[in-house]
Amino acid sequence: MVNEAATRFIKEELKIGSAVAIVLFNSDAAVAFPMTRVTNEQVRQSVIDKLPQKGKGGTCIGCGLRLAAQDLRRFREGNGGTIVLLSGGEENESPYIRDVTDELVNADIRVITIAFGAAASQAMEALALVSGGKSFFVSLDTSVIRLDNAFFEVSTGQTVQHGDLSVKLYEMKHQSFSDEPFGGSFTIDSSIGRDTAINFFYTDKYGIDDITVNGQGISVSLKSPSTPEIKVEQNDAQKQIRFVFANMPAGKYTYEVIRKGYTWQTMLVTIFTKDRYPIRVENSMHVEKNSNPPKFLIIAYVTKRGNPVIKAEVISKIGRPNNFKSVIVQLYDSGKRGDAVRDDGIYSGYFTQMSGSGRYTVQTTVLANTKTAVLETGFTTSPAMEILTLQSNPPNVTEVATGDFQRIAEAGSILVTQNLNAEITDLFPPNRIDDLQLVSISGQVVTLQWSAPGDDLSNGQAAEYDLR
Repeated sequence: MVNEAATRFIKEELKIGSAVAIVLFNSDAAVAFPMTRVTNEQVRQSVIDKLPQKGKGGTCIGCGLRLAAQDLRRFREGNGGTIVLLSGGEENESPYIRDVTDELVNADIRVITIAFGAAASQAMEALALVSGGKSFFVSLDTSVIRLDNAFFEVSTGQTVQHGDLSVKLYEMKHQSFSDEPFGGSFTIDSSIGRDTAINFFYTDKYGIDDITVNGQGISVSLKSPSTPEIKVEQNDAQKQIRFVFANMPAGKYTYEVIRKGYTWQTMLVTIFTKDRYPIRVENSMHVEKNSNPPKFLIIAYVTKRGNPVIKAEVISKIGRPNNFKSVIVQLYDSGKRGDAVRDDGIYSGYFTQMSGSGRYTVQTTVLANTKTAVLETGFTTSPAMEILTLQSNPPNVTEVATGDFQRIAEAGSILVTQNLNAEITDLFPPNRIDDLQLVSISGQVVTLQWSAPGDDLSNGQAAEYDLR
């Protein structure tokens, strides 16, 4: 699973001009592929060829981090850079993560961690946090898509000049034990549509008779021949069928999987697309300082060319440990219910429904409605460098309708060490009411108005109000 996801990341998302290395570690560490700039497809394939097939031996994470940092500094001739750490075991060899953390921070190296399985070292999240990186968690019984999502989020941090920006558009899981077809629909908005990859990950290839994609004058199936504009690929080793469209016009599309026989089929569908100035979502989860029990605030920053996208519908799905079902958290850009400023494109909401100690994952979906708009402020964003630049004569702030769109982003994972269970204990009070207003007084009748604060911080609805 790890090799497959890493191969796809290097093959499909690692941009020409990027520099990459592979460092392997068990009881010791070794550079399998020294830091090299990817200048052509031959170099890219050389990197893929050095990916390990499986892990073995002990777990000296500190060994790998220290050697990776040395190779990074050698290539850069100085500080900075990013290390992606993937491990599925508890540390059992020194140096440990704690022994090399200061070295990495002092060298200004950001560490992105992917914890593979519950046994992965709990020090990984702390390292990502202190180094300014991000954490991801992939359970052993999950699909390869979770790993793909983690690697994709790594790719969005690349800063290669002139590189196209990738966005995740769609994700859906289908399960079937009949011969009835199943499918779904998605929207390509005007800000995207180039190099669109529709991935179908299946469990039983013999239960698939055909797959079709239709819309906006495009009609293609698994049985269609590949062309320069539309590629149809099938990889039985990775259990993946892939349609790649050089250009998909804006509009609605559908896909359909034609079944064959009554075999059990689980299929995961993901869609990624590119353009220079797409609507983007940056997703993160933070712990408020000095809060006990800890308050987890989910943030989604929705922008287009650095301008905020407002009035969208934003929800986060929280994967919880200890076999508890996922929960949904609504995020707001209203200046209330956990959000700081109205209509700034930053959507916020508290997660309060903890299910004990363990790793929690966050995936956020953004959907447009008829009121969703880009707040044109006179700022623009360089698509590769993400640097805001003020135009010489900024126009007045205006709202420009986005039209229909959808996006998916990963906030990563966060580790909870306290055994807090909101299913048993009421952990949080309602949010403070901060907009109480006197509407009118008529005789002995006083009319007040305020925004409902929620039951647990911004979540739910308060059971009653006590006016004194």
